[in-house]
Amino acid sequence: SDKIPSSYIALVLAVSAVSAAVSTPERCTKVKSENTFDMKKFFSGTWYMTHVKVEGRTVTRDRMKCTTITAKTCTDCSVKEVFSYYSPTNQSFTYIEILFTTTSAENNQYTVKYRPVDKEGKNENHNICGIKFRSELIIKMNDQICLVAGKPKGLYGITSRVKGVTKVESMISQTLSDSKLNLGDFTSIQGLQCKYP
Repeated sequence: SDKIPSSYIALVLAVSAVSAAVSTPERCTKVKSENTFDMKKFFSGTWYMTHVKVEGRTVTRDRMKCTTITAKTCTDCSVKEVFSYYSPTNQSFTYIEILFTTTSAENNQYTVKYRPVDKEGKNENHNICGIKFRSELIIKMNDQICLVAGKPKGLYGITSRVKGVTKVESMISQTLSDSKLNLGDFTSIQGLQCKYP
């Protein structure tokens, strides 16, 4: 298995958690890398963000977004992601495309580019934002569920291959316990009128 691409997970957490809390990604987070995983399995298909936790900040349900992350590798970058956010409050979709490439694998450094796009993935005449940074993280994953954690900033997210929260909670409980986390401290999408592209 390959070394985990830190910038991707940090940006997933920054974009998803901050989107839930303040609506737009503002910064990247340094987190610690502990695990390795199957990149090909992870960067394929769609993940659904079902739970978010931000230490020191209350993520209110009215700020939660129904988030999908569609991943694939690409020829001119390491990974291409399209994040889809649906706001039940505003009944609207937002899409962000993320490309990341390795700047220095030895030093765990990455270049990340992201931009708003439309539903078809076309640029909506927005500039591409570029970020170069060093980032670390932890991740725990199986075929159906993934726990990502950004430290020391305390950003946590649970993603799943399935849309429903109930199945996710039964699958993640042991992983959370092993990580000294409590599911009750997470805000979930349970009860939101989610729509997905």
